[in-house]
Amino acid sequence: MQGGTRRAAFCYDAVMMHKRVKLVVCGAVGRMGSRVADLAGHDLRFSVIAGVDHRARAGMGGFPMVTPDYLQRYLGDADVLIDFTT
Repeated sequence: MQGGTRRAAFCYDAVMMHKRVKLVVCGAVGRMGSRVADLAGHDLRFSVIAGVDHRARAGMGGFPMVTPDYLQRYLGDADVLIDFTT
């Protein structure tokens, strides 16, 4: 099974077991990253556990926003990392 197919199967299994897929969104302040985080935040299948951006400030988004220096703290809990950085 290829990497992408394996990840898709994991996400499907997680949803079928009523487990929210935990996301970390890199580039969460940008146009695409903020849109993905917003959509995921309104979808019961997903939980955004952190947004990562060098422009991160406290109070942004409805989830922890951190600079890349703190990314490692959230990777252990994440099921998926979405990277919209440039």
